[in-house]
Amino acid sequence: MKIIEKKCPNCGAGLSFGENDHSCKCDYCHREFEIERDEKIINDETKDNLDAYSLIDPETAKKVAKTGLVVFAASSIVPFIIFLVVFGFIAYMVIGGISGSIKEEQNRIQNTVEEQKKKDTPINDVSVLKNTELKYLSDKSHGALSVKGGTTTKYAYDDEDDEVYKYILAYKDNKNYFYIVQKVLYVNFFNKSDKKTIFIPIKFENVYSGMKWSDEETEEIVNGMVVDAPQYYLNNEKTSYVRGAYSTYEEFYKAKIDTLKDQGYKITEK
Repeated sequence: MKIIEKKCPNCGAGLSFGENDHSCKCDYCHREFEIERDEKIINDETKDNLDAYSLIDPETAKKVAKTGLVVFAASSIVPFIIFLVVFGFIAYMVIGGISGSIKEEQNRIQNTVEEQKKKDTPINDVSVLKNTELKYLSDKSHGALSVKGGTTTKYAYDDEDDEVYKYILAYKDNKNYFYIVQKVLYVNFFNKSDKKTIFIPIKFENVYSGMKWSDEETEEIVNGMVVDAPQYYLNNEKTSYVRGAYSTYEEFYKAKIDTLKDQGYKITEK
């Protein structure tokens, strides 16, 4: 068996062991060592065989192994911790985004409901209506004027003297009646001094707040407007008449508005 000569890694004294030994002991410091062999160097004839043998202190080997384990554990757990932090952040952002979207959608629905409630609430005071909205309804009310329905063989309708005399709103129990009272002039064909000024009340039911005031939006109330007055004769012979009117505003007010007041309706005028 070939004897290998090395120096003690601990005290530097000479130390010998057999080429096939797995451990050895220093005769001077009595430290024991494990022998590690490098077969590649042993089989390589160009290299010194002494380099093929390493003496390892078992205690040192344990410390190195423990240190390696700690380093391995640290190198393994740090990326895992980083992964958890990144995953948690992403999860927080995703959940937060979903929660935000849900809350935004809930707010949108709530606002839509509130707007619908507002829209579906009949106006309780004529002052709520803007001038542009009043004009819209006034323009639409011309289509219901009695000149469109009746016989006026002796009288001509003078649209230049046509005017809105009064806006009146009657409200009760979430319901309203809206009146546009038109002041209209008729002139006798044969006698220009024979003029008839009459008052034609156009009635709309359930005018709502929050309307867009377009033909589509107000179609129901516009189609439902009526001339709320009895047939009116322009002459004693009753050959000329309009579909419905009153000779004075006071006559209309007594017949319609006072009646609504007696029924408990709140009346506002403009």
